[in-house]
Amino acid sequence: MGRIVGKAFVIMTSLWSGEHHGVLSALIVLATALGFSAYAAADDGFPTRPVTLVIPFSAGGSHDLNARVVTRVIPRYLGQPMVVRLVPGAGGQKGALAVAESEPDGYTLLFGHNLIDQLQPHVSDLPYDPMTAFRTVWKLNQATAVIYVSAEKGYTTLEGLLSFGLERPGELVFPNSGKWGFSFTVGAMLMAHTGLRVNMVPYKGGAPVRAAMLAGDGDFASAPYLNVRSIHQAGKVRILASVTADRLKILPEVPSFGELGLPHEGAIMERIVMAPAGTPDDRVRVLEDAFRKLYRDPSFNDLMDKMGESLDYMAAAEYDAIRPGRSQAYKALVAALLR
Repeated sequence: MGRIVGKAFVIMTSLWSGEHHGVLSALIVLATALGFSAYAAADDGFPTRPVTLVIPFSAGGSHDLNARVVTRVIPRYLGQPMVVRLVPGAGGQKGALAVAESEPDGYTLLFGHNLIDQLQPHVSDLPYDPMTAFRTVWKLNQATAVIYVSAEKGYTTLEGLLSFGLERPGELVFPNSGKWGFSFTVGAMLMAHTGLRVNMVPYKGGAPVRAAMLAGDGDFASAPYLNVRSIHQAGKVRILASVTADRLKILPEVPSFGELGLPHEGAIMERIVMAPAGTPDDRVRVLEDAFRKLYRDPSFNDLMDKMGESLDYMAAAEYDAIRPGRSQAYKALVAALLR
């Protein structure tokens, strides 16, 4: 359909003259009916088939939940379906590598986050450089973390949990989403600041961590609130703190790391849609335009609001401009954590 609309646009342009206003009006109606007003195809008609959104985590986590809303609505602006492919493992690096090595044609995108892109290169010998392997399509939103425990555990405050852990080094079990993933990094920050020692157990995403916590296989964990909202509202887990400067509006009764005197800088997960480097500019513009229209869509906004998610978007050029500086800031953070 994109190619038909593109041809209609060429014809419309060629007929821009006084004697052809009637024909032009008819073509505008035709183009609108074909979806011209909903999305703009690239010069070569892109996209002409579904676009794959690779999530480098397991099903049921916050990335997966956000992606399901995006892929439900964005086809009306992209002109093609957007399908989710889950590739979990290695703290998100397995899926990231798969996208980095894919054809840079705009049909395979990574739905990752800033730690994969900006922190992990400073702690792992990666087979690629994220700064040069990807280009941004869109920053969808961002999330902060909470510290939670099973409601069946006896911990009622973060201070009590820390006191127990400091008295019994290595006894507390901290399930996490993989080495130097988001929840792992939050745990590392907490340990570096307090001297806490815990048993770090890796899983392939937030959903398996949540399942482990409900099964009693962990003492405390970290996750974006979206990951645990349903089980928190059901009374199955207790939120001990938010990893933020101030209390969250959605959790006004929960103390923040800031008021507890704990570090929170850098503990933000920015959900980013990225394409392999070398993806043509015109195709990235089509994708970016679809996301821009998505943000104006009332049904998308309603679904995100019901899910409790923010819409802290950022366009591609703007986000690409801050990536190098952010990478250096994470390098300094990692150096402090590993001292």
